[in-house]
Amino acid sequence: MTFDEINVLGNLLNATFGRSSTPEVPTEAITGSLDGDLIIFNYDTYITLYDANSHRQIVNNQFEIAKKKLLAKAKTVETSLNKHCKTSYKIKELDCTHHVNPTTFRMNGLPSHTLFQMTLICEVK
Repeated sequence: MTFDEINVLGNLLNATFGRSSTPEVPTEAITGSLDGDLIIFNYDTYITLYDANSHRQIVNNQFEIAKKKLLAKAKTVETSLNKHCKTSYKIKELDCTHHVNPTTFRMNGLPSHTLFQMTLICEVK
């Protein structure tokens, strides 16, 4: 990538993401950043876990939702970059990880609020 293309990509990430990236769902955020030759997309939201029997299904559902949203954002950036720079780059997924971090803990199966985070690492080809 040329310096100008990297600059455009950085501007797309700055202008497209953050708090304003998901105004219809104020409890989630998608951010993007450059790290050398990689693009790092992050997804954060709060979920409520009710009991040990259902929490795995809730986490799995949130995983699917987050992955779809991150891939959609990557596609949006790819399309905008190619349109602006008149190129044909592809943003390719390299790795995807997620973490579930309880923010409250309640005994006896009462609902607990939990931070769900997903990181999608991509490269531009």
